[in-house]
Amino acid sequence: MISTELQDENSFYDNNAALEGGVFYLENSVIQVLNTVITNSYALNGGVFYELNTCLTILNNTNFTNNNAVKNGGLIYITELDPTLVKF
Repeated sequence: MISTELQDENSFYDNNAALEGGVFYLENSVIQVLNTVITNSYALNGGVFYELNTCLTILNNTNFTNNNAVKNGGLIYITELDPTLVKF
């Protein structure tokens, strides 16, 4: 998804694969994942999420099981992020 806003609710993802982001590839996007189950997904980078540039990811009541990346980020891989935008 490029420059997109998405709310994904009550979904089930199983056995997804991609080069970047096993389930979600995000670039300059906003995503909310709510009440969702994501299992057995994998990618080269970002087993579930691959985020390029500034992205906002909101996760609520979401379960992740057995998601993997060959190189980096078994769950999430973030690249080219402006560190001034990170809040904990």
